[in-house]
Amino acid sequence: MKVLIVGGVAGGASAATRLRRLSETVEIVMFEKGPYISYANCGLPYFIGGTIKEEEKLIVTKPDLLENRFGIDVRINSEVVSIQPAKKTVTVKNHQTGKTYEESYDRLILSPGAEPKRPPLPGIDSEGIFSLRTVPDTLIIDRYISEKKPNRAVVVGAGFIGIEMAENLKDRGLDVTIVEFAPQAIAPLDLEMAAIVHEHLRQKGVNLLFGTGVPSFEKTIENESVRIPPDTRPHLIKNYDFRQIVPYINMQMLLGHHLGLKGKVEELLAAGDKKALQLKISVDEMINRIWRDHLLDCHAIYQFFPCQSDADDLLIYNPKKPNEILETFHFPRQKKEPFLCLSDYVHERSSGIVDYVGMFVVTTGKRVIQTATQFKQNGEFLNSHLLLSIALEGAEGFAELVHQRMRDQWQIGDASDLTMKDRLHGKYIGQRFSFGYPACPDLADQEKLFRLLKPQQIDVSLTEGHMMHPEGSVSAIVFAHSKARYFTV
Repeated sequence: MKVLIVGGVAGGASAATRLRRLSETVEIVMFEKGPYISYANCGLPYFIGGTIKEEEKLIVTKPDLLENRFGIDVRINSEVVSIQPAKKTVTVKNHQTGKTYEESYDRLILSPGAEPKRPPLPGIDSEGIFSLRTVPDTLIIDRYISEKKPNRAVVVGAGFIGIEMAENLKDRGLDVTIVEFAPQAIAPLDLEMAAIVHEHLRQKGVNLLFGTGVPSFEKTIENESVRIPPDTRPHLIKNYDFRQIVPYINMQMLLGHHLGLKGKVEELLAAGDKKALQLKISVDEMINRIWRDHLLDCHAIYQFFPCQSDADDLLIYNPKKPNEILETFHFPRQKKEPFLCLSDYVHERSSGIVDYVGMFVVTTGKRVIQTATQFKQNGEFLNSHLLLSIALEGAEGFAELVHQRMRDQWQIGDASDLTMKDRLHGKYIGQRFSFGYPACPDLADQEKLFRLLKPQQIDVSLTEGHMMHPEGSVSAIVFAHSKARYFTV
């Protein structure tokens, strides 16, 4: 009698050896599509994590053992592609030679195993998405981590294998998040027992997202070609003409926020609103006075720096010594989709590609407090308030102007039909972020920016609370990525 067994590993190999114990004369042929007939399934995650260091340790039984001890004809890398029951034959493809042949049988045992569940979700076949079931799967993941050096991993599913993979990926040095639709890990466990698992995972630094489905896979921020600035030297601007800044001042903020005008300033002025028009006249008169009497000292400093990301960190390099890290900024990452972090807007360190960011500080000067105080002493209370308000919004307008200059030098200039209103709403390529706002909330990072730019050259300093002095000053870090945008964390 001749028995063919389709599939090795646990089912097929066990059937073959059991059959041999029942009969010493039966002819047994076992086909295995892959290169391994028996391996330690439970050890696969631990090879990726480095606990099991040698591939050989994953192999339980080799073909020559079954052939020599049990007289079983083992054919690896051989896939049964069809069965002809009427003829009692199977068609086999040898993946090493590419040849196809037929093999006859008296009895046929089917043990082809299963495939990991891969729901037909959008993006599931994208690069960097893997399933783990076989030794080749393990080697592919291990090689990907070694070559691509990813910083983060998401494990979909918090069953036994998902938990083991998360732990081992964490041991491998990745930032790991488990996404599970159920409200807990390992569904068969009582919630009280699962809570112990949850705490263990959190102690290991694994992020847990329960009650969360995965509708699709999408790389939110694609790496782009590096936009190389013209230089990486400091650019110092002293005593800039305030008249050039005025068009960049946001009148809605100035008249509405600072001067208390209710409603949409543009519409009120167009409609001839008496209060709006009178306030605008007062603003224009003060702007002319600022220019005529040189009441503001408009200075700026900006510079481009080489950089890379490392997980949620932004590494700033010395332009003169490319391997020297001058500063490291750590930014928070969103805890829910799309999981954004500012470091996503530059190339990763593992890519070997050097990217660039810009930084700037602008100010309308420190004389403004003294002048505003003098106005008050002279009884010019409205003018005092106008001067301070224009100084603050003038600094914001100066920041917008300097940012535009940096975009031009970065060769990502604004579209020819971009209006000033569009510009003030950030409808251009790239984005600037100021410390203290949601995407980069740590005001203490101002110290790092100050060490890099040295804005003391334009008479701007930091208080103990990391606020800038004078108050009419703006600092920012600038990204050139086309998908850069504001977001909350």
